[in-house]
Amino acid sequence: MNNGAGWDQPYRGLGVERRMHKMRLWSIRIGVIVSVFYSGLGLHAVLQGDIHRHATFMVPGGLTLFASTIAYSYSALVLRRLGAGVETLGMLLLAMLALFPIFLYIGVSYAWMLYTVPAIVMAIIVGFGALKLSNRVSRASYLSLAFSYAASGILMPLAYQATDVYGVAVLLSLSLLVPMIYAVSFQSYTLTCSLRPTIWLLPASVLASIASSVALLYRINDVSSVLVLSSLLFYAVGARLYAAAKCQRGTRAHQYFALGHYVVLASIAYAFYAVLTSSISVLLHSILIGFIGLHIAVHAPMMVPVAAGIPNARRFTPLPYALLLAAAAAWRYSCIVSLALVVFSLLSIVAIVARKPRLR
Repeated sequence: MNNGAGWDQPYRGLGVERRMHKMRLWSIRIGVIVSVFYSGLGLHAVLQGDIHRHATFMVPGGLTLFASTIAYSYSALVLRRLGAGVETLGMLLLAMLALFPIFLYIGVSYAWMLYTVPAIVMAIIVGFGALKLSNRVSRASYLSLAFSYAASGILMPLAYQATDVYGVAVLLSLSLLVPMIYAVSFQSYTLTCSLRPTIWLLPASVLASIASSVALLYRINDVSSVLVLSSLLFYAVGARLYAAAKCQRGTRAHQYFALGHYVVLASIAYAFYAVLTSSISVLLHSILIGFIGLHIAVHAPMMVPVAAGIPNARRFTPLPYALLLAAAAAWRYSCIVSLALVVFSLLSIVAIVARKPRLR
């Protein structure tokens, strides 16, 4: 992954670099652990029928904190060029995002500021660092990431005041999580597969997804559906997901990576089917479980161990893909069945990474 060529000496002094490296690893590890804990709370809430707790801890908690932790790791080389102070600031921003779901759940006034402030600051520092990049794909990727944080941060008060936790979950899903996938994959996927993306479709897909979140907040469901499906289509065409076979270079990791993006295409097709045959809630969960979940399954086994400095057994298996795609389809019929499939998919992702005997 090209995060800025030639940036191999960001700090003056080996001692500073070692301290920052250790702090970075531990902040990423803690972020992943806390996000997994939040996800557990959110999934458990489904069994009790507690929609408020599910929406709070699943999206603002588990998914957003996990994605932001990986985004911090992804942006580390950009932040390092701005100095140790800026990278340390990034760690503090992650800590604020980790507190946001708790304050949101207990109903603290102006809890949204624990998201808006770090999101906007993150947008500024990542965007400023992106302007220093010469590679146009990398620059577009980081600028899109910064823009999604800025837009979601600015819109957060509107979402919170309009529809409370439901609005927050919708906003973060469509104005941060989905655009974040676009921003990262336009660089990581195309670089890994040696593809040339259609750059202008990256901002088009990001803007369409953010606009869809605003439309949904105002209950303009038909417009929101058209916009989010357009954004998914722009992404698939712009990043050239249909050419994922070029990622297959003989290694199991590349084969796993390529297959995952073909399954992502299947999840996009299912999202179109969901719009034609069911409700907006089914569409949202098809995106959260299918599209977002599958991207986590594609990238987590390779990115999380590297970012957190932990071993990776690399026992690649397509099982997480099959389980997540089935979970997305099952949600409209049974939340419990869908939940069980999601849990098993998470366990299968852990099995890919864990240095222990294969799960039997």
